[in-house]
Amino acid sequence: MQVLALAAPGWAAGWNLPVPAPAGRLWNEVGFLTTAFLYYRTRPQRLRNNDFVAPLRRLFLGPGLLAFGCVGLYIAEQAVAPLLSPLAANLLLNGLHTLNLALFVHFLGATLYTWRGLLLFRATRQLQIEWQTFEVLLGGALLMGLINITPPPRVWAPAVGLLGLFGAYLSLNNQRWVTYLLRAQKLQALFLQLALLLTFVTFGLYFYELASRPDVIQLAPQQFFLTLAVGFSGFYTAASMVVTAFNLPTAAVYEQRREELLNFQTQCQLIQGGTNAEEVFDQLLLATVRATEADGAWLRTPGAGAIRQFQLDDARRLVLETALQPHIAAGHDYVNNALDRTSDFRALNLPYLSVLLIPLEGIIRENEVPAPGVLVVVREASQAFDRSISGLVQIFANQALLTIQNLRLTGAAVVSANYKRELRLAAEMQQSLIPSTLPADRGLDISVFSQAATEVGGDFYDFRQLSPTRLAIIVGDVSGKGISAAFHVAQMKGIFHSLMQLDHVPEPDRFMAKANAALAFCLERNSFITASLYVIDYEQRGFVFARAGHCHTLYYNAMTEQTFYFQTPGLGLGIVRDASYGRRLSNLYYDYNPGDVMVIYTDGITEARAPDGQEYGEERLRVQLAKHFYLDTAQEIRDAIISDFQTFTSDAPIHDDQTLLVLRFREDQT
Repeated sequence: MQVLALAAPGWAAGWNLPVPAPAGRLWNEVGFLTTAFLYYRTRPQRLRNNDFVAPLRRLFLGPGLLAFGCVGLYIAEQAVAPLLSPLAANLLLNGLHTLNLALFVHFLGATLYTWRGLLLFRATRQLQIEWQTFEVLLGGALLMGLINITPPPRVWAPAVGLLGLFGAYLSLNNQRWVTYLLRAQKLQALFLQLALLLTFVTFGLYFYELASRPDVIQLAPQQFFLTLAVGFSGFYTAASMVVTAFNLPTAAVYEQRREELLNFQTQCQLIQGGTNAEEVFDQLLLATVRATEADGAWLRTPGAGAIRQFQLDDARRLVLETALQPHIAAGHDYVNNALDRTSDFRALNLPYLSVLLIPLEGIIRENEVPAPGVLVVVREASQAFDRSISGLVQIFANQALLTIQNLRLTGAAVVSANYKRELRLAAEMQQSLIPSTLPADRGLDISVFSQAATEVGGDFYDFRQLSPTRLAIIVGDVSGKGISAAFHVAQMKGIFHSLMQLDHVPEPDRFMAKANAALAFCLERNSFITASLYVIDYEQRGFVFARAGHCHTLYYNAMTEQTFYFQTPGLGLGIVRDASYGRRLSNLYYDYNPGDVMVIYTDGITEARAPDGQEYGEERLRVQLAKHFYLDTAQEIRDAIISDFQTFTSDAPIHDDQTLLVLRFREDQT
């Protein structure tokens, strides 16, 4: 049977469509095309442990080598043809040509859907929709060949051009998988990408040579479909090879990693901040949903077995829980990134393709039966959970269970007189570290609000007059509470005053790097500190600051009459404990105007909740500064903000330390 041929070089040279083919042959060719591409469409490449080289190796060592082999047979045929009769030579040539075309179509289908699997690696919903649109357009091009349409060039030429640009856009839109390659994998990938590109070039030359030969049977017009498929596959091959060779930085991946570190810091702090088991488990579920971008999740607590759910109704949860029961009973982690290929789950007809299960074990309350719990997360995307994601969720779960155990132990210890006495001494020590007076001069007006959630809190602030015209201010928050938090506050203040009295005071980012190096030897492994350091120069009418994972600084500019947050990078002290930490910080220099107002705070302000559970939030704080910046003193501005804050929270119990500093730059700077 005469099967598919690529006549693209013929019409590309003259920009004219060939004569429509007989209907019977056309249906045979379209049927072969459809069968080949649907075969690879229904067998997508699966990534195993993010091994991106394996699909390329399977592609080249399978369809790629077969295709190369048939081109080699064609070269051999050219050498043998003079020895045969004209009829035999023509039959041999057309037979090999038909075989070459069939194998090239298989190679093209395998290449297209191998790239599809890599392009959709951790793809956004928008990119998934764009790819589906491209596939529909490819199907439309194939259908147009089936009904034997020959539109005029002014119609099909722009259409093919636009669809080609769409394919090129998709090729460049997601190469993030390249950034996950190790050095050895990168060399292997480069070799395989080059081999695939040479395969396309070889077939292009082959088809170009035979396109105009009258003794070769040319096939029905499928140029639209084949040109788009070849264009996308070849362009993606070349683009991925360039990205791999030059190790072009993929900003989205680096930004994602930075955000993951910051999110990890925030979520661990939220989990640690729980005041009882119920609150800790609520924060655990919330942290897990945020970290995994879950489409659904539920948590069954150990012991009593209370259920917490996220975007799941009871019916779906029970169906999933029943299917997962063998893995829950085993008490081990379980990850399945292809539920549609697992018979037990495929029969459930649910919209989820990936599931992550983390067991929870521990005694939540005394005299409680130690029954196991479970945390389950599901997503509609396939390949959604890799080792880093499952490890992150496991850390969250361990942190929650450790926090609950600490709460139990702390609750038991509080009743003892010795612990109460030690707690009182720690509170007195921490109180002695709070500045008794605020800096007073004609250039700056400062007012402070601070209250601890417990007897011993983790918030701190301090000042250091560097010279008659320079002032250093530090504000920070130590993870956790209690005696250990008071100890780390004392350490941080000691580091601050030690470094600020050097002959050459370090810039804020260098101060943070030195503080991180000092804390690396005495800070517990699961603890960290957020801080911001400001150095104000009255003579230059400016300031410089750096933030180590602390809340963003709120500012009102009297010249532009704008209220905004300084968006600066920075990672908490103690999260990364090596020399690379300094590269995660940067200084921000800013010239202030008389009448400017700066608000520095800890997350106990913005994350405080109203009785209905709503957070106070950064936006409400910004609105309050925008409403009250005109007041004459920092004290009045602070009182107005705190009045709104207390009205919002309705004097609810404090779950985290709350600190807020208001700095107002005065007219008189001398």
